[in-house]
Amino acid sequence: MISKSTKGLALSLLLVSGASQAGVWAPTDGDSNFFDLDTLIFGTSTNEFGIFEDTASIGATPKLVFTGGATISFAQNGVNWDISNGLSSSTLLGSYNFQIGYNRNGTWEFEAATAPIAFLGNGAWELAFTGQGNLKKLYAIDIQPSTAQADFPVPLPPAAWLMGSALLGLIGVGRRKKTA
Repeated sequence: MISKSTKGLALSLLLVSGASQAGVWAPTDGDSNFFDLDTLIFGTSTNEFGIFEDTASIGATPKLVFTGGATISFAQNGVNWDISNGLSSSTLLGSYNFQIGYNRNGTWEFEAATAPIAFLGNGAWELAFTGQGNLKKLYAIDIQPSTAQADFPVPLPPAAWLMGSALLGLIGVGRRKKTA
């Protein structure tokens, strides 16, 4: 029988591994709105965010960059999708699915956690970026989790493998004590 502490450890492992995955998003209509808290409160911000291909990895170059907040338009162009924030434009190749990144001191990072904003209705999300121990949030309206994200293999982070092996070790030690 597995102890309560082992069950708690397993649950924590599942929660941590799920929270570490970057989201792949899709617009719900022809444009999506993004803003950070500084923009909402002060009307301006220096926080830089980027739109990336849905298959991009950390270290990739964003397709489109905006500061603080922006309305990003999506227009189909054959199999590709043109995106624009009114100041610059680019093209997403093969689909309108995308990832969102935050530029923290010259290094791009994808969101670590997301949560729906229920009182704003479907399509409103809070995205959290937690690199270097500092929390930065971006609010998005008119986006939804992409149904295409299941098509991409998501590797387990090294911490999950380490935690999983520790969990198996604890189970093994527990069984030895019961048989002795």
